[in-house]
Amino acid sequence: MKDSTASGFLVYPENNGWFSVNQVDFSGISHIELENISKGQPGNYTIELRLDSEKGLLIGKGDFIDNGALNLQKNTSILVKQVMDRKLHNLYVNIVSEPKNIKQRPLIRTIKFIPAKLL
Repeated sequence: MKDSTASGFLVYPENNGWFSVNQVDFSGISHIELENISKGQPGNYTIELRLDSEKGLLIGKGDFIDNGALNLQKNTSILVKQVMDRKLHNLYVNIVSEPKNIKQRPLIRTIKFIPAKLL
């Protein structure tokens, strides 16, 4: 977590990592969008969306390629497999970094849950 502007940002991991969003109803959600901000060092990040644990059911997968342009905003939209049980789930966002140990890692500004009807 980074908070230099009175707004909370999540920092991409140096290696591998995850964060979770608790108690989400995925009914009607078709995409999840991450708003990323580059901090000036290129890298590739694989993003997995999983239910209820970091090794849970895979419901989406995407990539964020950071070209290293300082403060450039780039959104990553990940298609979500339908979850129709109308139960609340914890979403785990797993991130794998390549190359490892980048010091100026990008930030996640927002995560949006996009309903199918808004596409």
